[in-house]
Amino acid sequence: IDMIYFCRPTGPTGPINDGWRWVSRQSLADGLAMPNDSGGSVPPPEDVRLLASRAFELID
Repeated sequence: IDMIYFCRPTGPTGPINDGWRWVSRQSLADGLAMPNDSGGSVPPPEDVRLLASRAFELID
């Protein structure tokens, strides 16, 4: 089960965990392929893109 949390940093960001990455609204909207744990690259699933789009709308 995936849990989706909408949040934003309240101060400077530090290093992020291995396997995590910051992504832009545009790269998600464009469905750009992103590196995965298998060494390849795939675009995020549609449900993730839709939820991320909603999160960007809410925090603007």
